[in-house]
Amino acid sequence: MPVEITSQLAYAAGEAISENIGEKLEKIPFWKKIRTYLVLTPLLVCTIYFMAITFEWI
Repeated sequence: MPVEITSQLAYAAGEAISENIGEKLEKIPFWKKIRTYLVLTPLLVCTIYFMAITFEWI
């Protein structure tokens, strides 16, 4: 199989899986509450870590 066809199949399968999982997660009320924290928490931790390195707290 050529690489282009394989990559197109993998992309289509990935899109279908992510849409399916996304629909299931939207039905869970708890997910709607924590999804923003899943993005903001790592950003906050990284920011504090780099500030600590800059100010030589670590």
